[in-house]
Amino acid sequence: MIVKVSINGQPKELEVETGELLLDALRNAGYYGVKRGCENATCGSCVVLVDGVPKYSCILYAGAVEGREITTVEGLGTPNS
Repeated sequence: MIVKVSINGQPKELEVETGELLLDALRNAGYYGVKRGCENATCGSCVVLVDGVPKYSCILYAGAVEGREITTVEGLGTPNS
């Protein structure tokens, strides 16, 4: 299925499988700043902002973010900004 979202301010269409986690969908799309850690929403290495609210992408289904704004660590800026 196709999930339409905005990632780091850019409109994107993610092709995801039913039941696919947002963590995997983002990494498959090249957003490698989202890390796999504990896989049970404890460590925080997978956290992204969904409409400005921190969410654990390791327990959030990709289909649940249809139409939302996702901000990954890549979207937070650079060391110089």
